[in-house]
Amino acid sequence: MVRKFIAELFTISNLLQLLSFIGFLLAVKYYYQTGMEIFLIAPFLVCYCMKVRHDYHMFQLNSYKTIVYARWLLHNYIKNCKILRDTAGFFVPLLFAIHMGGQFRINELRVWGIFLIVWCATVDTYYWPQEAEKPLVYTPRLLRMFATHSVIMVLTLAWLLPINDYWKILFLVLFVVLAPLSVLLVNFINSPFEWDISS
Repeated sequence: MVRKFIAELFTISNLLQLLSFIGFLLAVKYYYQTGMEIFLIAPFLVCYCMKVRHDYHMFQLNSYKTIVYARWLLHNYIKNCKILRDTAGFFVPLLFAIHMGGQFRINELRVWGIFLIVWCATVDTYYWPQEAEKPLVYTPRLLRMFATHSVIMVLTLAWLLPINDYWKILFLVLFVVLAPLSVLLVNFINSPFEWDISS
């Protein structure tokens, strides 16, 4: 029984999640010390990839059908208030932290950045891949969607980097919260190619 517990505890997935958590802690430390943007962007990318992977899995389980996935999204992400949970999980503690930071004279931007990293760690944990009856299958169609999504993200980050840091943090939060909609956008962009392939 102990051996089984240890085997389940030290799976590759759990070890990777532990390394991810350590990485988030280091990002908090070094962002607080240096304020360098890389310590914001790297945690965001890890968090965003986990969230998007989950959303693509749901899209695949809904047979790559836009209407079916949109209905699932409406019921599971909006009606069940998961979108509110993901958003409030960042902004509610942040407002309290800014208030306390003002009393202790802590740099407000650093507070925003630290809460972005901590929030990313929380979202990353929630959407970390779990064992499923129907696991995500990396089909050619899904890989094409990943490629399109990667191009969009590179262009988005190139646009984000020069803007004001406060707006940058807000946009990063919104990109994670609205990640399910990005799946629909990518599917729309790829639709002509998919029609040519299937015809």
